Amino acid sequence: MINKLIKFFIITLPLLLISNTPASIENNKYYYIKSVVSGDADRGYWDLPGGGRRYKNGDDLHLWAFDKGDDRKYMITPAENGWNYISPASAASGTLFYGTVSIAGNTIEEGSKLDVRDIQLTDNTNQLFKVKHIGEGRFMIFVNSNGGGKVICTEGGADKNGTSVIVMNENSTPSCQWRFIEVSGAVKN
Repeated sequence: MINKLIKFFIITLPLLLISNTPASIENNKYYYIKSVVSGDADRGYWDLPGGGRRYKNGDDLHLWAFDKGDDRKYMITPAENGWNYISPASAASGTLFYGTVSIAGNTIEEGSKLDVRDIQLTDNTNQLFKVKHIGEGRFMIFVNSNGGGKVICTEGGADKNGTSVIVMNENSTPSCQWRFIEVSGAVKN
């Protein structure tokens, strides 16, 4: 009997985790963004330094173990022509964002790191992204570089604390795939 219960939990636990991962991303909701590389481990979440404090312009984006701080919660906000901003809760006042994920240094090339900067309303291709569902609750995040062709990945395919989040040429490796795990409920104004 105990063996049957163990088998039941081994089979159903991954299904429950995947069921909390949406097939599409909704506006006005926060998500934890987690690397597929991390699997079921409690690590690989997008994180900003400072333990949930308000962002500082230029804070680098890294992977870190899970916690419920605002520096781990991100919202997708429509910008223009199907492109979106990805903004941390630590850069928001209600649903108004002051900062957004950005390609550091405005140079969109392989290996460029991501950080958080003040939102630019013009000349902002380094702050615009498309999120594409690729199946099984996994997503790829495309960079606005000549219409695409570059994606957001973990540096070196790693997921340990402190791993940088970078730009790579489009590929389908797990290090370039993400899960968007909904933070309970819609954004509260």
